[in-house]
Amino acid sequence: MFKKLRKKTFNIVLAFLVFTSFGCYISYKIIKDKETPKITKILPSSSNTKLSFITEESIIDKIQKVSKLVVVEVDLNEKMVIDNSWGDWDIFKKLQRVDYYGKGSYSIDLSSLDSSKVKIDKLNKEITIHLPKPAANTPTIDYDKTTFESTEKGLLRFGDIKLTKDESAVIDKEVISRMDTKLKETTLYDEAIKNGQDTVQGLIKPIVDDNVKINIIFE
Repeated sequence: MFKKLRKKTFNIVLAFLVFTSFGCYISYKIIKDKETPKITKILPSSSNTKLSFITEESIIDKIQKVSKLVVVEVDLNEKMVIDNSWGDWDIFKKLQRVDYYGKGSYSIDLSSLDSSKVKIDKLNKEITIHLPKPAANTPTIDYDKTTFESTEKGLLRFGDIKLTKDESAVIDKEVISRMDTKLKETTLYDEAIKNGQDTVQGLIKPIVDDNVKINIIFE
C-alpha cells in the first residue's frame, strides 16, 4: 500500500511539473510576441526596390496637406498718372503720378487630386502624377507701399487732386488689370510650371527611394 501511495504521489508531482513547465513556456511566448515588432513582408527578400511600400493614398495624403500650392510669388509695380487738367494749356494743368505696388502669384489647385491621377510603375521605379496647370491668382494692391508724388499744377490751378470712391475704384480696377497682364507673361508662366514640378517632387521625395523617378504632368 505504501508503494502505491508513493507511486501516486510521484505521478501527481510529475504532472504538476509538466503543466507548470508548459504554462511557463506559453507565458514566455506570449510576452515575447508582444515585445517583438510585427513585420509584414511585402516584397521578396531578393528585391531591391522599396516602391511597394508607397501607395497612391499615401502620396495623395502627403500632397493634400496643402490644398492650394503657391508655386510663384512676384512683386508687381504699375505707374499711373491721374490727370485733372483743363484742356491742353499748361496754366490749367493738374496731374499726379502714383506708383502702385502689389503682389501676384501662381498656384496649383490640389483639391481634385485622387488615386486616378497617381500612377506607380514598380517595375521601372517611376511615379507619375497628373495635376491641373498652375493658374494666376488675381493680383492685390499693397496700399501701404503705394506712393503718391506731389501734385503738378499750372499757374491757374490750386489744391490737390481729390478722388471720389467711384473714381478710386475705377483706377484700382485698371491697375489690377495691368498687373494681371504682366503676371500672365510667358516668362512668369514658364517659371510657375518649373517651380510647380520642383515643389511637388520635393513633397514626394522624402517618402520614396532615392532612385525613384517622379514625373509631374500638368493638364
